[in-house]
Amino acid sequence: MHRLLLPVLAVFAAAIAAAEVDFNALARQAIETIDWDFEDRWTFTETRLDDGKLWVGRYDPRQKGNERWQLVSVNGREPTDDEIEDYIDDQGEPDASEKRNVEALVKPDTFRLISETDEYWLLEFVPDENNEELLAHVQATMKIIKDGTWIAYIDLRSDEPFRPGFGVKMQEFVTAFRFGPATADGPIVPLGIDARVKGRAFLVISFDETEQLSYSDFEYVGD
Repeated sequence: MHRLLLPVLAVFAAAIAAAEVDFNALARQAIETIDWDFEDRWTFTETRLDDGKLWVGRYDPRQKGNERWQLVSVNGREPTDDEIEDYIDDQGEPDASEKRNVEALVKPDTFRLISETDEYWLLEFVPDENNEELLAHVQATMKIIKDGTWIAYIDLRSDEPFRPGFGVKMQEFVTAFRFGPATADGPIVPLGIDARVKGRAFLVISFDETEQLSYSDFEYVGD
């Protein structure tokens, strides 16, 4: 009798514990741990795979204007003058008002627990389609690391084709934002974005694009 009862009680106790956690408050706390101003105090390497080219650049906030970005290599070789110019034009100068904000992706108070381990919570949430119409067609999850309450990733993806606008059919949409500590004892910062979109526009124009962006080799240089 006890052998049957104990597993049931354990499941019941776990369900009560999960119900006691305010996952909306937990997610807000995790979002607030992200240092969106890291570009003001840290140098870092940017690695970007785009259009079949692997771009590697270095950012240093102590430099002025466009000199903050230095293109190191393209596909492992020395960059050409045109590539350097294109890279600098694409990067521009960091602007705090344009920094990605996770809160803009989330419809408030919609977080729900999917699964839990000793190391993390995996939550799902409703994307805020008022911020971007196509978000109404995707499913969204957030993984929160328990030790320090920080976001490991936010994943947005479609599970079936959809039409985000007139004449456009999206066959695949995946965007994953990655976060983590800049260094062993550093702040939580964006570590990269992986994105893939595939579809067709006006029946004749097909598109299939993949972009991977990563930040690494952080070094603190102060204010």
